[in-house]
Amino acid sequence: RIRKAIEDDPYDEGLYRRLMLVHYRAGRAQDALAAYKEATARLGEDLGLEPSPELAELEEQILLHTVTPAHQRRAVGLPAEVTSLIGRAELLGQATELLEANRLVSLTGLPGAGKSRLALRIAHEAQLSVWFEVPTTESPSELRNALRSAIQRSFPHVAIDSADPISALSGVEALVVFDELQRSEAAADLVEEALSTGSGVSVLTTSRTPTGRRDEWALTVPPLAATDVKQLMRDRLGRESAMDVAQLVEATGGRTFENLNPATE
Repeated sequence: RIRKAIEDDPYDEGLYRRLMLVHYRAGRAQDALAAYKEATARLGEDLGLEPSPELAELEEQILLHTVTPAHQRRAVGLPAEVTSLIGRAELLGQATELLEANRLVSLTGLPGAGKSRLALRIAHEAQLSVWFEVPTTESPSELRNALRSAIQRSFPHVAIDSADPISALSGVEALVVFDELQRSEAAADLVEEALSTGSGVSVLTTSRTPTGRRDEWALTVPPLAATDVKQLMRDRLGRESAMDVAQLVEATGGRTFENLNPATE
């Protein structure tokens, strides 16, 4: 989608900046630098201009690997990332790439596999996100009220219609995360409405199974590798487990303790 936007407006440095960051955060530093060279060539050859100091600074940060991680930026309306993300770099890159080219991506897998934790990082790395924790209800009015509250957290100064909360996103480029979509079959209607709002809105869902939509791209979030489980337990609990890691993974059915929080232990 960024590429399509650049085709429509080839001299917008903001678009090139976003493209460079997407490539870099997906582990493709060379592609990020190539995007900078493309911007430099277009600006210089067509307009006789140099890249802005901000864009040139980003190139230097990429070369030195000093780009500020997106999750360290202040996010509006999102849950805080109180724990580190472990063992998901490849999935993070894949999901980011899919969301750049598609409007509906689903993270699926066993309970406790870490779908929500991965989705939260993706939300923090997006330019603008809405985090909607799907409630356990089939009531359309309750679902819309909950979604209205979620959108209001990300758009605190916008009046939002409780009967049609999705309309507040019209004309906005944003990612809407439907966390735990399997809790409500009726929430699928809100996914449909979000995707019908405008081409700038993308949807990321977490669920045990895909939605089944034809335009959906699904990524399975598998259990963490044993070495990652060990690191995760150190991170969450601050100590080694007395149980052998392999036994731990087997005993928990492959779940990875992504929801462990030191504050609750």
